[in-house]
Amino acid sequence: MGILVQSGRERAMAHVNPLRPLHFYRALLGLAAWIVPGDSRAIRLARWLGDLDGLWILVDRGELPASGLPASAELCRSAFGAAWRSRFEFSFDWRRCARGPAFLALALVAGFLLAAGVSHGFSATRTLFAVVAGAAPAGARKLLGMRPENALVAHLLPVILAVVAAVVLTALDRPSLRGLTWRGWLLLAGKLAAAALLVPALWIEGGAALRTCPAPLVLRLLIGGPVLALVFVAGLARGVWWCFHDQRRRCPICQCRLVMPVSIGNRAGTFEPATTELVCEYGHGALAASETQLGPPDRWNAFDSSWATLFVDQ
Repeated sequence: MGILVQSGRERAMAHVNPLRPLHFYRALLGLAAWIVPGDSRAIRLARWLGDLDGLWILVDRGELPASGLPASAELCRSAFGAAWRSRFEFSFDWRRCARGPAFLALALVAGFLLAAGVSHGFSATRTLFAVVAGAAPAGARKLLGMRPENALVAHLLPVILAVVAAVVLTALDRPSLRGLTWRGWLLLAGKLAAAALLVPALWIEGGAALRTCPAPLVLRLLIGGPVLALVFVAGLARGVWWCFHDQRRRCPICQCRLVMPVSIGNRAGTFEPATTELVCEYGHGALAASETQLGPPDRWNAFDSSWATLFVDQ
């Protein structure tokens, strides 16, 4: 009797759960994984194999059709579709691109080229340098809107004030340069060079254009002189401060802007100072940035490979 019951149970289990061709489906998923780009291939394969194992657990429980073949075939079909899209489909995220270092470099180069085109190759700046070198061209006064011997004095004082203001403003922000890789130093140097070249050139070209425009003399000298000089001092100081502040909020590995800011603590607290936590959207780590002058220094927490599955595109 026991033998008959056991054989009947075995026939029922064989009917409910026949021999599962798991090796075949695993091979198909492995083939789909080879289509995926190499940086996320292992993560995708592990996820698909986990879904396959979970699928057959549901089959064993009787929550899916007995054979499980249609569900397994659908899983493989969706895996091949996702692999094909990740390899061959073109998808462009403007917001993610704008947070990358390449977009910033292209924007600075485009701004420099645009300013050069509008100012006819920085003609006023080149004339001013010629005056400093003692080789002023014939039309220097007409181009600069002032006597060549006064041009050096009129431009030197605002430059000194702008440099002092930039140093003070940047020091108050306490920029942290520890842990910067060569990519970080290169990006920071490029931003500082762009600020040191583009902002003074715009000031010189704009001042020359305002001083030579057809307007009342007093208005031309006022706007093209002290008013624009104050704007230049504030702009250069703010630009240098932004270079360090922007670098502070970038991932030290990929140099992309960190995202998802979360505020923790409060500015009046002693034991819980105000900090902002940001995360790298590519899964490299998270930054805890202090929001007060007396707060702790910035702390970077690098993520290990176990976090990678949270940052891989579906």
